[in-house]
Amino acid sequence: MATLSLKKIISAAVLVTASAVVHAGTTVITFDEDTIAGNLVTLQHGTVISNQYAALGVNISVDNNQSGPDLGVLYNTDPGTGAPDKFNDADSDLTGPNWGNSNFAAGTYEAGNSLIIQENNTGCGDLVCNSPDDQAGELAGYITFDLDFEIDALGFELIDFQDNRRGVKEVQNSLVTVYNAAMQQQVFNFSDFTSAQYGAANFGENSINRIMIDSFNIAGVNKVKFEVHGTGALDSLRLTTKVSEPATLALFGLMLAGMARVSRRG
Repeated sequence: MATLSLKKIISAAVLVTASAVVHAGTTVITFDEDTIAGNLVTLQHGTVISNQYAALGVNISVDNNQSGPDLGVLYNTDPGTGAPDKFNDADSDLTGPNWGNSNFAAGTYEAGNSLIIQENNTGCGDLVCNSPDDQAGELAGYITFDLDFEIDALGFELIDFQDNRRGVKEVQNSLVTVYNAAMQQQVFNFSDFTSAQYGAANFGENSINRIMIDSFNIAGVNKVKFEVHGTGALDSLRLTTKVSEPATLALFGLMLAGMARVSRRG
């Protein structure tokens, strides 16, 4: 019996170490219904995002580079249905469900609420803006996610980051930059995301594209900053922490130590 158990342990160890990294956990933010500190929180169209996700270790800030306020606001991409949730449909190109120019099959993705850089301050005093509308401009502004934890991979959806406006391909000027505590950084151009490596995005009006960045060339990333050119919104954010190869090897070492004890007892 000891020999059989030893074989099982060896098989398990091989499976664990066959991959250099193993996913340990992902924090997902949908901006619709998210579980925060054990509570299901439902957010509505027009909500100003401030510290709602602090309990998850995610702090969100917005810097408007144009004349609008420094506010991140939720825009409901579902077709307008009137009050109480969607009483304003200012941007039809941010509305589904029939997304075009996307890396999703038509009709297969419902975005719900997405995060925009707010263009106006209409009725925002109660932290639910009356007229959600995304900021336009060659450089609309910045959306920053400061994290209380470190990540090794990043996923998100981009909605209508314009491919061409006034003759300028603004989407190709947009950036996402990741930083670590030492302020080392890695920059990704949105034009990079058209490659298969990141999801083969197909930008344009009324589009939605899923982007997956599976690894960074710096360690300990704890900050993600979007530089938004043109108009657009961010949908579900996936912040992934992995177990590194040294940690996996340490686990293998513990297994070997356990196997040695089993062998001596046998």
